[in-house]
Amino acid sequence: MGLFEKMMGHAREFSRATGLSDTDVKSAGRLSPCEDGLREELGRRAEACTTVLRFALLFSGDVQGVGFRWTNQSLAQERHLVGWVKNLPDGTVQMEIQGAPRALVAHLERIHAYYARFGNRIWLEDANELPTIPHDNAFDVRY
Repeated sequence: MGLFEKMMGHAREFSRATGLSDTDVKSAGRLSPCEDGLREELGRRAEACTTVLRFALLFSGDVQGVGFRWTNQSLAQERHLVGWVKNLPDGTVQMEIQGAPRALVAHLERIHAYYARFGNRIWLEDANELPTIPHDNAFDVRY
């Protein structure tokens, strides 16, 4: 087992041990207004349909130099989400992610749970819905 797999295992244990839920993350003030709105929208759409959605996301905070792209890739693959993630020169991270609404919310929750153990602040600056890409079948780290 490699270092990354060990780190992901510790993140899962932390999440189970702390019981960090969506409500806990919100009450700790760790969600941006943009992310709070996105989660509410995804929650409404998850109940109404099982359609696949794609979003362009822009993250700021402690998102470069901490394995953020690789963590997103691993967590996205676990949930069969597709898309890509890329560092930008200004210190932010751009992502396109596609999947079922519930899986997208779960992905955001896991990112916060993973980085909360390190005290990192992950802030969703912008979220825009995009047309889905029907034949996208992987989640890639881009350079």
